[in-house]
Amino acid sequence: MLRLGSSNDVFPGLPEEDLAPAVCARILEATLGETVETSVRATWPTDDFAERVRGWLARHEPDVVILRVAPYWYTYESVPLRVERWLGRAGAPIATAGTRAAASPRIAYNRPFQALRRACYRFVGGDTNFTTDEVIARSTAVIRSIVAREGVVLVVRHCDGGKPFERQYHARSWRRRRKVDAALRSLCRDLHVPYLSNMDPTIEGSDGYFDGVHLQRDGQRRVGEEEAAAVLAALGSAAPVHTAASAENVADRG
Repeated sequence: MLRLGSSNDVFPGLPEEDLAPAVCARILEATLGETVETSVRATWPTDDFAERVRGWLARHEPDVVILRVAPYWYTYESVPLRVERWLGRAGAPIATAGTRAAASPRIAYNRPFQALRRACYRFVGGDTNFTTDEVIARSTAVIRSIVAREGVVLVVRHCDGGKPFERQYHARSWRRRRKVDAALRSLCRDLHVPYLSNMDPTIEGSDGYFDGVHLQRDGQRRVGEEEAAAVLAALGSAAPVHTAASAENVADRG
């Protein structure tokens, strides 16, 4: 299984066995009676996204691919990124320092740091890494590349991770999510690809986040269970798995 994932899949704040990839693999092994080898590749939707994925497909020759389209790519408004874009090379050291601080669990989960980040956001604002149109176009190219490989089961997941910390940011975030969700849902329906998407904002409160981006243990378990059920359904196996995923969350496979 090739997992085209996000930082949630390799999050150092939890033991590896509690992360979604391990949860998913355990369920598949128990149901199929076979060992499941999982290769996790962190993805970033640059303009060569589809080319990189084709390379991974050729290298790993997977039977199953799980593609996670992360809202972080197009909803997270980064103060350091805005500073860097405003000031160019002069702002690079400031942006780098801010990004490194946010990437450190010891600092990122610290309440004073989070308060400082909110204050900076209010005064400076933030920029997203990619636009919704870029994410839709590049994800579409990747999905079509995978579907073109005969015998590969693909499951696409969208909308897990990223809890906005400002009210106006929250509204913009969900407008963007709805746009990407509609495009991916339609594409997966047309291509008969299982599609998982949690578009209910209340799920953020039920699962909880460590830092506004990374899911805690309950959320990781939910994600792994839902993905295992989708893979087993695509393989035509009876899945003895009871999850929060509803029938509406899986695109009609025809």
